[in-house]
Amino acid sequence: MAEREAGRRLSYDLVPDVVLQWDGGEDDTFVVQVAFNLHLTMGAAHASDNGDDDASAEDGDPLANIKYVLEGLFRLEMREGDEAPTEEELAAYAETTGLFALYPFAREWAHDLTGRMGLPPLTLGVLYVPVDGPESSK
Repeated sequence: MAEREAGRRLSYDLVPDVVLQWDGGEDDTFVVQVAFNLHLTMGAAHASDNGDDDASAEDGDPLANIKYVLEGLFRLEMREGDEAPTEEELAAYAETTGLFALYPFAREWAHDLTGRMGLPPLTLGVLYVPVDGPESSK
């Protein structure tokens, strides 16, 4: 791996892919599996020592594409007489609460791995999950 150049920034794009694993039967557990696709780039320097500003126009050099998978086992707590959730309801749970539950572990893993790679330890930002609601249809 090439030595880092002064003034260049480590940037990332994190794309989570959430999968619900549920058999729909009598079992009261389900698994939320999230494949995190982490794309690292080394951004261009803001300006070189000689005043040449051309490097700042680059989007950044691809550095690494890392995919890691985390799974969480969840258990349904149902009261007597409650209807079982639909697959759509559990999928929505997986895409929101399940993803939020696994995200701190994904952050720690990315931070640890980039440090072990000799890069500046990467701290992933706050997780934002876009939700379509009544306002988004306007």
